[in-house]
Amino acid sequence: GHATPIRTAIVAAWDSGTASSDDGPAGAPRPGGLLAMASMAGGDQEMDLPSLRRALSALERQVQEAQARVVATIEAKHGEFVSASEQISELRSCVARLRTDLQSAAVLLGRSAPGADEASAAAAAKSAAQRLHASVAEHRALREELQALEVAAVVLTTMLSAQKQLGDLEALSAAARYGEAAELTLAIAESLQGISAADNAAEPALVRAVKMQYYQKRAILVTRLEDALGSLIAFGPGPRIVARRSSLPEGASGPGAAATTTLHQVWDALHVLELRGRRIEQLAETAHRKVFAPLLEAARRLPVGRELQPSVVVDPSHEGVTWRWVEVDDGIGIENIMPHGNMQLAGKAGAEGRLRLVQCVLPSLESLLQFVQDHWTGGLNEVFVALGKRLWPYISRALLQHFDTCGRDGGEGLEKFEAAMLRAGLIKSTEKMLSRHVHQHRHALGEQRRTSVLSEVREWLLQEDGALVKVCDADEPGSITQLLQERMGEEPKLAASAPECSSSDGGFVCEKLRSALNEDAGLLRLPSMHVSPSVRRLVDRLRSLMEEIVTSVEHGRSEVAHDLNKLVRELCTLFAVLRPYAQKAQLKTNARCCAVFLADCLYLVHVLILMPYTYGARLPSEHRQLSFFVDLVPQLRRLGENHFFAMLRHHQEQLVSTLRPCDLGPGLSRDRTFIAAEAALGAAAQQAKAAVQGLAAALPEQLLREVAGVIVGMICQNLLGKLFALQHLAPDEVSCVTALFTAALAMSRQAFAAAGLADGTQRRQDGTLDDDVPGWAALTLVADLLGSEFSRFLERRGALVKVLNREEAVRLMQLSWRDEPISPEEAWAVLAGGAD
Repeated sequence: GHATPIRTAIVAAWDSGTASSDDGPAGAPRPGGLLAMASMAGGDQEMDLPSLRRALSALERQVQEAQARVVATIEAKHGEFVSASEQISELRSCVARLRTDLQSAAVLLGRSAPGADEASAAAAAKSAAQRLHASVAEHRALREELQALEVAAVVLTTMLSAQKQLGDLEALSAAARYGEAAELTLAIAESLQGISAADNAAEPALVRAVKMQYYQKRAILVTRLEDALGSLIAFGPGPRIVARRSSLPEGASGPGAAATTTLHQVWDALHVLELRGRRIEQLAETAHRKVFAPLLEAARRLPVGRELQPSVVVDPSHEGVTWRWVEVDDGIGIENIMPHGNMQLAGKAGAEGRLRLVQCVLPSLESLLQFVQDHWTGGLNEVFVALGKRLWPYISRALLQHFDTCGRDGGEGLEKFEAAMLRAGLIKSTEKMLSRHVHQHRHALGEQRRTSVLSEVREWLLQEDGALVKVCDADEPGSITQLLQERMGEEPKLAASAPECSSSDGGFVCEKLRSALNEDAGLLRLPSMHVSPSVRRLVDRLRSLMEEIVTSVEHGRSEVAHDLNKLVRELCTLFAVLRPYAQKAQLKTNARCCAVFLADCLYLVHVLILMPYTYGARLPSEHRQLSFFVDLVPQLRRLGENHFFAMLRHHQEQLVSTLRPCDLGPGLSRDRTFIAAEAALGAAAQQAKAAVQGLAAALPEQLLREVAGVIVGMICQNLLGKLFALQHLAPDEVSCVTALFTAALAMSRQAFAAAGLADGTQRRQDGTLDDDVPGWAALTLVADLLGSEFSRFLERRGALVKVLNREEAVRLMQLSWRDEPISPEEAWAVLAGGAD
């Protein structure tokens, strides 16, 4: 059967082998090459034997290649040939079956024999069509009857199964196996759903009867569950007594068998029947009406000095637990039996019209809710949560509306009550009605406190300061001296002598102070100085607020602690804004006022720096940042320094203006000029003395000495500048200048003495002033050498080279010499070389 395809493949292979030379290998002969060679051999052209052999060899190669291509094509097409032959066989079988079917249809339709007339053929076809339609209708009717019989069989089977299951349901209900009975009701309902019609009226009576039995059995089951729940959870006589019986005595069968039922089984069965949510709502409503509302009303009406106390009584004989409350007065318990007539007083808060403290009812409420969780839920947390959703809104609203929630402890008891209910699972973490009310109350109190404190401190800062207050490290609360005494037991002279701290608090202080005090024992110690009374009271208030921060953190009131921390910062800001504004007219011109302001700033900065050491150890690590105020330190320090430097610039301008009549130029020897210069110098010295005395009222000694030296140095530098600006001095004018410089030095010493900065002998004082007063050593040297000869300069060459530079020394020699054989430049070379 494959001969024809194979021949076709061979022909195709031979045709491909004899294709054009464009697709073939190089040197292959063209189609008809063999015939061409034959014609050439038989033509006019003769071929020798080697050429013929070569031609035959080439022909043999072509034949082999053609054979190879034919074999490859056969192998590639063999599977297709086999598949095609198999399909042909199947098609032949199908055609045979169709021919047979057509013959059968022709027989069935009564096809007339070939050659019959057309009328008889049409009649036969019509008759066959009628018979065919009748057969189809009969088949349809039989099929519908069969389907009806099948449906009836299914319905009857389902009803028989339902009848058996209803019997089992009754038995399970009677045996108090409510969980299994509830599951069985679901199975029965599912099976009956399969045989139910869309229209109940169209259902057969038998089906409706079975459904009615199902509804009756289910209602009986629900009734028994409610009876069981009622027997397990009961409300006693009187609105303030609640009883719960854990189980009834054992029974064998019948209704008494329900005694073996537990709350867990009842709640599970109700859940299966999808009735638990509604029954919980009913229970919550009953509990609210018979227990919670009377309890809260009784707490509202409590006389002063009495409170409610919960009472739980266990009855072993009946395996029951009863909860009730009693009124307690001075340790005497009185059962709360309230006349019904008292209920007419609703709306009044106690006998005196005041709200009762919430603490009088919180223990009873917490005990009652714990009782509900232990004896009403059967260990099912979802039941307790569902009860909480319905009871908690009423309880929280009643507590907030009818009781004083924050009068005794600031709301701490209310917060603990809410936290206990959250831990118990009665409420979710998103329920924050009570704590939100407490936070709002605290925030309102905090705002009132904040307003009051800010107003009070504002009055302090606006007051005119009278007598100043002395402060020092030894007497200052929270100072380094006291911290070391408290933590180490003694005041070390140096940080190196500080003992090791074993406690965590001591380690916190010692670790921070040791490295700083190792470098400077006086670091962080408050020097003795005087501050304004208002700032001293401000610092005392800041320390009291820090104590409140520590207490609030210890009691878990972190939001209060943060508010107090914010208040401390606001007080410091109020000082920085209000104090300069109140004294802006004096800070620039009055040295005392500016010195007090600077001392106040330094004192406040010192207190803020030490607060982490004083209070940080008493705070947990997560709240320790509440004691840090170092971000305020640069602001306050710059505030004091800026105003102080502005005051110094103002005094410098005043001194320059005052010294302007003190002209050291020509004509100084005249009495009028000299007297004017001397008067100006005296006025400048008096001005400097007054400024130093004002600074001495507040500044610490070290800072006072430095600032006093700066102020006196302004006079010295002014006089030296005028002298070195001269080109020539007459001999009589030299003596006048010397007298003025000597008087300036004497009056400047009086300024230091008036401020209490004198150091014993004049020589020792001069040595100290050389270091403290800019230009003091130069002015002293100039007053001594002005008008002297070269030999005198040689004697003081060490001080001269040290105090004066080359230009100043040369100008001093030019103003002093008249007939010296050496020039000032040469003399400076000699002096500088000798000094080296």
